[in-house]
Parts: sequence; C-alpha cells; structure tokens
Amino acid sequence: MDFDHIAENKNEQKATIWLKLWSSRSPEILSIQLAKKHRLVNLHLHTIHVAFMKLQYPDLA
Repeated sequence: MDFDHIAENKNEQKATIWLKLWSSRSPEILSIQLAKKHRLVNLHLHTIHVAFMKLQYPDLA
C-alpha cells in the first residue's frame, strides 16, 4: 500500500477544509475555534499521559 500517497491526499484535504473555513469566517471566530480545538487536544494528551503513568507506575495511582 502506498502510504505516502494516502498521507499526501489527507494533507490536501485538510488544507482545502482550512481554506474554506478561513475564507468563510471572521478571524475572531476562527481564533476561538482554534483555541477550543487546542484545549481539546491538550486534554486528550493529558488523559493519555495520566493513563500511561498509571500503567507504568501502579503504586502511584
């Protein structure tokens, strides 16, 4: 399977979506949406980190 081709297509799709979003909304709305997404990603990363630490060091849980 050609993963580079798949990844390239996904990146193009993401770029197209962002361009459509950027051109259809005000900068204020976009910045709010990006902040929400950033917080959500950080929350998920924190949850994964905590779960990993509990597995790695069960005595600390």
